[in-house]
Order: sequence, then C-alpha cells, then structure tokens
Amino acid sequence: MTILDSILKSIGLMRIRNLPPPPAPLPPQPLSEAEEEIPLSDEEREEVEQWAGWAAQMGDIVPQRLEVVEFDYEPSVPAADKATGAEEPVAAEDVPAQAEAAADEKSAADSGTRSAARAAQKRVAVSMLKGGVGKTTITCFIATAIQKIWDEEDRGERLLVVDTDPQGSATDFFLRAEDVPAELSLRALLDPQPYAGNPELLIRSTRYAHVDILPAHPSAADVLPAAEGALEDRLARFLDRAAREYRLVLIDTPPSATLALKNALLAADDVLLPIDPSRQCLKTLPHFSATLAEYKHRNPRLRICGVIFSRCDRRQRLDREILAAVTEQLAKSGIPLYEVPRRAAIADCYNRFLGVEGLEAREKEALTVFGDLAWQTLSLRD
Repeated sequence: MTILDSILKSIGLMRIRNLPPPPAPLPPQPLSEAEEEIPLSDEEREEVEQWAGWAAQMGDIVPQRLEVVEFDYEPSVPAADKATGAEEPVAAEDVPAQAEAAADEKSAADSGTRSAARAAQKRVAVSMLKGGVGKTTITCFIATAIQKIWDEEDRGERLLVVDTDPQGSATDFFLRAEDVPAELSLRALLDPQPYAGNPELLIRSTRYAHVDILPAHPSAADVLPAAEGALEDRLARFLDRAAREYRLVLIDTPPSATLALKNALLAADDVLLPIDPSRQCLKTLPHFSATLAEYKHRNPRLRICGVIFSRCDRRQRLDREILAAVTEQLAKSGIPLYEVPRRAAIADCYNRFLGVEGLEAREKEALTVFGDLAWQTLSLRD
C-alpha cells in the first residue's frame, strides 16, 4: 500500500481502483395482482387507440415494405486506392465552373441517376419534432456501435455524423465541447453565399478512428426565414461532394422545423424516428408525419427505416399497452421497432462522453439494442 493509499484510507477515501465493483442494479419489482387488474380509463384507452392510428398511417410514408435483412454490404474503396478519383480543393476563380458542374449534377440526380459513390452511401436522419426523446444519444451510440464493429473487423470504412441542431450536443459529445468557429461549422453551408471550399475544411476527426463530424454552431439558428427556400438543399449538395469519403452519414436533427431540419430531410435517404409514450409526443407526431410526407415529395428516396421507443416504463400498464399497439401496427407496414431500455448507465455514459464502449457487460439489453440498430443501419438498401 502506498503512502497516498494509507492517508486516503485513514480518512475513509480509498482510491477508486481499490473499491469493490458497484452492486448490480435490482430487477424491477413485479406488479401485484391488484395492479395488473386495474383497467385503463376511457381516456387512456382512447390514447392507446390514437397511438395505434398514428402507427397505422406510417405505412403510407414508406414506398415499399421494409424487410429486416442480415448484414451484407460491399466495403467502400479505401482512400489509398482512389487517388485518381479524389476531388481537388475548389479555388475561388473556379466557383462559376463548379456552380455549372453542380447544376449538371443536380440535373442528373433529378433524372434518377446518381454517381457510384453516392449510390453506395447511406444517409440516415435521426429525427423527431420533440426534445427529450433521445435523438442525440441514439445518434452517438449508433455511431460508436458501428465504430466498434468496424474496428473489430479491421475495416477501412468511415462514417460522418452531421450535427444540425444549433444546441450542438452531438458536437460536444464527439469533440468534448471544443470551441468550433461558425465559419468552420454547418453554419457555413447555410450562409446565403454558397460554400465553395474544400469539404474537408468543415469536417473534423474525432477520437473514434472511423467517425468524423460536421459540427454545429449556435448561429445556424439565425438564418432569416426569407432566405430559407434557396438554402434547403445545401447539406445534400455538400454531402454529394464528400460522398466518396463516407460509407454512412448519420444526421442528428433539431426538435423544431428549422432550416437545418429541412436540409436534413432533403439530404437523407432514411429516417430513424425516436418516440416516447407521452401525450406531448402523441400530439407532435401528426405534425411530424405531415412534415415527412411533404419532404418525401421533394426527396422521393425518403422513408422511415425504423421507430425507436425510448423512456418506456414497462411497469406502467399504459406504457405497455401503447408499446403493444404501436408494435402491432408498424409490423403491418414492415417498419422495424426498437426499444431503448430505461437505463441510468446510458445517460451516465453519454454525460461522460462515452458511447457503447462505456456500457458494461451486465447492460446486455442496452448493448443488444444499439448493436441491432448499428447492424440494421449498415444493412439499409435503396
């Protein structure tokens, strides 16, 4: 025992490495027969029916039945093998030529033709017009789960996290609250003057070898509404230029219908929809469904690839009934449903800037759901 250990022990503060592991969390207490027999009130029953009705309508936004498929994809071309196809930084005098090339590319995209690099890249927005449903946590944990998969398989793949929320929570997670200048963030894409610089200037590496981030900035919320119409496809165009670099793009979105959200929905192929069994969430869902339907007309690729239920307390009968009703209706449309368990360990890891690598083996349920989300995200098809 060191001198420091002796001193700490004498005042009752033994070093952390000598403390016993914390006890395993207690299992939830089973419901009594009396609690099980309490029927739902008429108001609660109506709420369950409203949830079921919303879930039944979600199939209208999905162009075809989505099947959960086994993981199977071709790795993207390693950076060392694509020197001939690399894009050069755009000089100021080349902006007009680049604008013309962009117009040609947009025309080709409108006719249904996409480059091989773009076709190989999947873009998934984690989105819902409500705060507190875990959008950022889910984005960060999926990204770190994919990092773990690629690291274990020694793949040269990379994914890009795009933080479109001016609050910048995903930026804080991956960059540990590092200050990011507005001109080197998503804000640069939302400026009325088109961004013509090298995409790499806005993208930052993170402590995860396979994960980069396009950071957010609070000033992204200051764009004048009058200018929004001309700026809604800026993110999509930017990602088209960076398509060769990334196998997957995860887009964390704000909880309101801002210019950043519109950019996310026009850039995305798929949407992961986090929800919770609250009345506030239920009231928000029809509006968000209408928003998705509106943007699907402008972005035909857009579809719901999964619904994620969070903050569901299975000890509460109403929560269980809502979960069952939503699960039944989504299954008819082939939309996968995932349930993120209520675990203090998830919030604790997130608050300590840790992803799935911070979860201990005993958090098997949480590890399983984020692993499933990671594999399924990588398995998405057009």
